[in-house]
Amino acid sequence: MNLDKPAYKTHEQEVDRLKRQAVLAKNEIKALTYSQKELTAVLASTPLVIMLMDREKRVKMVSDAVLQFTHRKAENILGLRGGEVLRCVHHIDDPEGCGSGPACDTCIVRNTVTDTLTTRNSHHKVAATLSLMDDSVQERHLLVSTVFIAVPDESVIIFVEDVTDQKKTETALVESEKKYRDLFENVSDFIYFHDLKGNFIETNLASKSESGYGKTELVDKNIQDFLVEKSKPFFDAYLDEVINIGTSTGLVRIETQDGKKRILEYRNSLVSGPNGPIGVRGCARDISERIFYEKTLKAEKEKLQKALEQIKTLSGLLPICASCKKIRDDKGCWNNLESYIENRSDAAFSHGMCPECSDKFYGSEDWYIKMKKDKGSL
Repeated sequence: MNLDKPAYKTHEQEVDRLKRQAVLAKNEIKALTYSQKELTAVLASTPLVIMLMDREKRVKMVSDAVLQFTHRKAENILGLRGGEVLRCVHHIDDPEGCGSGPACDTCIVRNTVTDTLTTRNSHHKVAATLSLMDDSVQERHLLVSTVFIAVPDESVIIFVEDVTDQKKTETALVESEKKYRDLFENVSDFIYFHDLKGNFIETNLASKSESGYGKTELVDKNIQDFLVEKSKPFFDAYLDEVINIGTSTGLVRIETQDGKKRILEYRNSLVSGPNGPIGVRGCARDISERIFYEKTLKAEKEKLQKALEQIKTLSGLLPICASCKKIRDDKGCWNNLESYIENRSDAAFSHGMCPECSDKFYGSEDWYIKMKKDKGSL
């Protein structure tokens, strides 16, 4: 009997070991069951497109969001590969389905899942573009994330975020920015943004024609650097006006890089952020030629007005002496005909004598008689 005791004891120890293993296995099953329930609850409530795939890349579980995204029931999805679930256009390229067609080798989604299954490395928001079949073929922009899990079987969880609408919005914003940037750069007016001290932060290409400086040369230069001496004392008043009132318009005289004096007409407004004013935006236009032509036109107009007034003075009924031919002005003074007309017009007189008066005064003179005879007028 004593010889059997060690064997009995060994058998008893093996039974205890198996019991402990059974308890551990039972606990693990409970934990897995609980985890399975938790995962099922998460998949049912999350708005994210989530798929659980095995090493064959076949879908084992999906979130309710997948059913909404694909417009399919769970029983029609489980067991399919990812591209077949999402209805990628290339899953029908080969009879073997998703992963077998020529385009599958370069599929970013497939390669990301494969890498996670192979290396156990997670991936976060990998950008991918797939053409999916619905009522029509639509290109969808996706962000794909993957996480490796080892229990109960080696699998990968795939998170798919559809950012197609966001991508379209971003593209539209880029196009809009490009369009308005082109407009900003190529408009003939000088457009700028300066800080609250008058330092230029950004300008358009027209800055070259207005100031002689390129847009990069203007950055960090101050408005005062371009003002003529007579305009500089008004700079502080300008800043006070635009900061306190919010707008400022007017004319300013500047000196360009090559020393030319120009007059700019400006219209500026204050720009504010969440914490208060941050700068001033505005536009200016060179009106030097316009001012020159306006002055020229004004001078010509005044000259014409003066001429018209003179013409009006010579118009109407003129009181003239029947004997000496003097003319009475509006002050009652009598003026020689010549001086009266010369003072009221651009006319000038040169004196001569008509034939009748010549005969009257010199008709009896021999030299006059001879002159007329020589001219054949007798």
